[in-house]
This record gives sequence, structure tokens and C-alpha cells, in this order.
Amino acid sequence: MDEPFVILCGLGYLEVKLLEEVSKLYPTVALDIDPIKINSLKEQFKNCEFIHADASSILTWKKLDLKNLTAIITTFKDSDVNLEVCRIIRLNFHLDKPIIVLSY
Repeated sequence: MDEPFVILCGLGYLEVKLLEEVSKLYPTVALDIDPIKINSLKEQFKNCEFIHADASSILTWKKLDLKNLTAIITTFKDSDVNLEVCRIIRLNFHLDKPIIVLSY
């Protein structure tokens, strides 16, 4: 993306509500491993990019252009998955961008 953008990891109920708000402020890229969820939201969020991928995989992050990344939001219920996303971003890409982790 050529402009600042946010990555949202996962598309559960809470994440869709976040997507509604965040996408008003920034172009947003949403990652989810469920293609059915992605397809069900594409019509509602035409200004967002949806990627069928595993946010806890380094392979996913290697395929993304992170040059203009502003922030990452991860809200997985499994804290190990949230931790892995943070580890990948910090240790492998050395990105000094905010990572917002909402744990519930």
C-alpha cells in the first residue's frame, strides 16, 4: 500500500466491530484463516483489503509489504497466538510500530 495502513489480525465479532471504526481512519488490511468470513465481509468493507492467511505464520508476514504500516491490532483469544504475532514483528522484521493486543 502506498499510504499509511493498519493490519487487523482475525475477523471475529470484536474484530469486525474494530474494523468498522479503524477503517474510517486508515486503510485497513484484515487477515483471517477463514475464507468464509473474508468473503462475507468484502461487500460491507469495500475500502479494506482482506487476505486469507495465518497471522501467526512468518510466511504470511514475509508476503506483506510493510513499508507504510502504521500499526497492528491483534485480538486472538489464544494469548500464545498474540505473542507469536508480536514476536514475528519485533524479532524478524524489527518493526518499531505499535502493536495493539486486546486480550479477553
